Amino acid sequence: MSKKQKEKNKLQEVFGDNPEFKRLFFFVFYIVFFIFLVVLLRSAYKTNNESLTRYNSGYKHNFTLDALNKNNYAFTYKVFKNDQIIIFEGSKYNNTSSFLMSGEVASSYKFNGKNYSKKNENTLLYEDVVNPMEFDKFLDSTILPLIFTRSTYVSRTEYLNSEEKDYNYDIATSTLIKLVDHIETDLDGINKVVAHVNEKGELYRLDMDVTNYFKYFDSSIYYYTLELNFSKFGEVEGE
Repeated sequence: MSKKQKEKNKLQEVFGDNPEFKRLFFFVFYIVFFIFLVVLLRSAYKTNNESLTRYNSGYKHNFTLDALNKNNYAFTYKVFKNDQIIIFEGSKYNNTSSFLMSGEVASSYKFNGKNYSKKNENTLLYEDVVNPMEFDKFLDSTILPLIFTRSTYVSRTEYLNSEEKDYNYDIATSTLIKLVDHIETDLDGINKVVAHVNEKGELYRLDMDVTNYFKYFDSSIYYYTLELNFSKFGEVEGE
């Protein structure tokens, strides 16, 4: 008789002579099986949940806002507002910034961390003014991450022989207004966001079609897009 057959006969003798042991054995077996099943399902749910988070919140896993949030960079912002093009070019250092705003005569601005001021070309002195960048709230370090996490991830664009990538998102007008202005609305419409990411995984350009957002505040708006470029991270020196 083989060893396997002997072991089988021995088990049959144990279960046959001791029915209570048999019941206990199967009870323990089902408990262990049930625990194993619960652990397996929880693991599958966690994996699926992480995958969903990665899909809807791509920037957390595929690019970083750290370089931007250090507030040390040069910038060029282009605003396409209806038939008008406005360009802001300057730099940011900690909570201060200085920039030129395009126009018939380029205007020089400064921000001291609290107030904006504009250079008077006659007196050459800076006078307090309202922030000319009406889109600046999108770049707030507490708002920009929320824009990505509350947007719907659409697609990713990769380039041949380059580590650079573009991440495309859609965000509902009502969601954007709630995030930025804390106003509850039931507006339809989508605003598009494209994050351009360099080989280091840093956001270096942000394209936004926020026409539907600005229409809510100004009915005369029929086209409003932004091209926000950032460069020279960590290289700007304070005045």
